[in-house]
Formats: sequence, C-alpha cells, structure tokens
Amino acid sequence: MASISRRNFLLASAAASVMAPRTIRAASTRPEHLIVVIAKGGWDTTFCFDPKWGSDTVEGPEVDQSENPDDLEDLRPWHNGELLFNDLKRQPVTDLFSTWSDQIAVIRGMWTGSIVHQPCRIRLLTGTTSSTRPDFATIFGFVKGVNNPIGSIDFSGLGYSGHLAASTGSVGHRSQLKALLDPDAMFKGPSFGNYDLPLFQPTDNEAEAIRHVIESRAAKFSTARTDNGGFNDRRVDDLYVSLDRRQRLLAQALDIAEPLPIGEEPSLELQAGLAVDLLEKGLCRAVTLQHFFSWDTHKSNFLQHERYTDMFAIINDMLADLQSRGLLEKTLVVVCSEMARTPRRNIGYGKDHWAHTSQLLIGGGVVPGIYGGTDDRTESLPIDYGTGEVINSGGELFKYDNFAAGILAHLDIDPEVWFPTITPFTAASDF
Repeated sequence: MASISRRNFLLASAAASVMAPRTIRAASTRPEHLIVVIAKGGWDTTFCFDPKWGSDTVEGPEVDQSENPDDLEDLRPWHNGELLFNDLKRQPVTDLFSTWSDQIAVIRGMWTGSIVHQPCRIRLLTGTTSSTRPDFATIFGFVKGVNNPIGSIDFSGLGYSGHLAASTGSVGHRSQLKALLDPDAMFKGPSFGNYDLPLFQPTDNEAEAIRHVIESRAAKFSTARTDNGGFNDRRVDDLYVSLDRRQRLLAQALDIAEPLPIGEEPSLELQAGLAVDLLEKGLCRAVTLQHFFSWDTHKSNFLQHERYTDMFAIINDMLADLQSRGLLEKTLVVVCSEMARTPRRNIGYGKDHWAHTSQLLIGGGVVPGIYGGTDDRTESLPIDYGTGEVINSGGELFKYDNFAAGILAHLDIDPEVWFPTITPFTAASDF
C-alpha cells in the first residue's frame, strides 16, 4: 500500500484554502420536480462524504491503494467540512463538487434502524418500517402531479406505491412497462416455447370494449358496496383515476417506451436522460432511478471506486442536462443509498452492512454544506434537525423518518399529514 505523507496532506489542504468562497444565491422557489437516484446495496461513505482520515478504528479508501506512489488520496476541505477526493480513482466525484458545490448538501449520519437491504430501503424511501406505505417520491407525485398524466414514474423497481398506486407507474427493472405501452413490443417467451409475449394485443375496438366492461363492473360494485366515502369508495375512485391516467399516459407512450430495452435493465445513463425528458415535457413530477451495479461490496471493497466513478459521471451529465434546460433550480435531486459499509474490512477485503449512512441533496432550494456527523466509528451522532449541527449532549439521532419528512417539507408538502409526530430535517432547505 502506498504511504500517505504529511507533506501531501498539507499541500492538498493549502490548495483547498484558496478555493473560491461560497456563491451568494438568490432566494429559492419551491422545486417543481424530484429525481431520486438510488445506489442499491450500500455505499462506503468514507470514500467521500464522511472520511475518517488517519483513524485507528476506520479503514478508509487509503487501505485500497496500489503501489503507485502517485496514487494518493487527496483530502480537501469543502464549505467548512471535509470531503475525500481522488482524481486518479474517482474523478467524477471531484467534478461533482467542483461544478455543483453551491447546490450540494451532504447529509451525514442518518441511522437506518436496520442492516438488512430491503428493510433499510423501506425505511429510506417511505420513512416508515412498512412496505405498504408510499415512498416520498410517490407522495410528491400524488400531491403535486394531479394535472400531469402521471404523478411519478419508477425506473428502479425499488419504489413503494402503497395506497397511492393510482397516481404512479413502475417501469419495472426489466422495462416491462414497454410491453404495455408499445403495441409492437414483444418479450421473449419461455425457453421451452416457440412463441413471444404478449400472445394477445387488443385492437382499438377491443380495448374500448374492455374499458367499458371495467367501468360497468366498477359502477355496479360502487352501488352495491358503497360505504359513504370509505375504503370501498376510495378504491373505486382510484380505479377511475387509473383508467383516466392510463389514457393520458398512452397518448405520450413513446416518450417512455421507445428507448427502453425490453427485457433488460435500463442503464442509469438511459434512465437519467429519460427522467429529464419526462419532467421537461410535463409527463410526471417525480422519477426514481437505480444504479444497477451493486454497491454491496462484501468482497473487494475497492470496487467502490468504480461504483462512484460510474454513477457520479452520469449524475454530473444529468445535472448539466437539467441546467441547460433551465430545470436544475426547479428540481430537487436526492442521491441516496439504503445503508453504508462497516468501519473495517472483513477477511475477504470487503466491508459488510452498516446502519449509519449519508445522503446528498442537490439542486432546487438546497442550502449547500455538510450537515450531521458520525463519531470515530462512523456511528450517527445526535443533531439539531433545524441547523444540522451535532449536539454533544442530549438531542436525538438523525433517522430515516426525519429524512423522509424533511424531503416532503422541502417540496412544500406538510410532513405532519404523512409523518405525524416526526420532526423533519430542514437544515439544508432554503425556505
């Protein structure tokens, strides 16, 4: 492993000290759009967002260095905090903060309440422990996307629609939505068959007849099982809303369907490009994306370098695309992962699951800076939810529900309606 000299550390710090001061920004307006990017599997926060330089208890990315004497980690302060960059290994991370530093908030020390993937994702996205509750992207699309063909679209396959399914659409991790929207799209049938799927595509007249039958059955059910605005009536109303939104969605189907690789995972690059297109055209309000390369590096933790490089290069391009179309100040971009990695490597030179992670907020209404914190074992510390400052005594941990409630508050949705009694994290919001 290459040594990291004090001289190199001091040179890096000195160079950083002449960075331009924070740009004074005009008062923000509430974001109109939301993009959620998920690094599935759990990123190692010590690689960038929460470095523990020279720690005796945490093995950061410096333990993965090669024998190249020029291959040095470069620790640079940013906006009264510290981030870890390495231009040789993770240039897109440097590019992200160099280009968008006046619009990025790093949120450290979010406690997940679990070290199991799905429970952590449920907590991260819904702010609860229940997979039957809608995620914050779905809630935003439901509340703010009434006049859009669809409230939110999920390319990741990881979202949760809950009781708001009528307002959202899932592409499916194998682009299954294309088969429903594009009449010419076909899935390969099973290996033992000599046919493709779907086996039947209705004509326009047949589709209208199907709709008539569905509406007739819904009307009969509503009459026979009405409960004065209760559960039954709400579900029938959802059905009518779904039928209407389906028609509006079909009218713009090729906006989504045409580029999708049917039967395959859409690349993050494709998802990001489609997301910007869909928001600009007003097809939806929120889009959820997934980086399909697993961050679950139980073996060979150095693969985190590649994951950061690949995902952050695409995020950089997406932010530039949003800015070129005048959408970045109108869009909140949430870059998140359901968990982090353990402080030290295991016997396989990987890192296991850790319940204290970091997230990024970028774009519309974000006050740049570094909020929250962890101790010398990267365990979450209590913070002030309004300022993001670590509280040395007393206080409460920054948890997944505070994060989700804070996202809704940032997007001008009353978090009390969706997360009663939960204090939203608002420190990074310019409102």
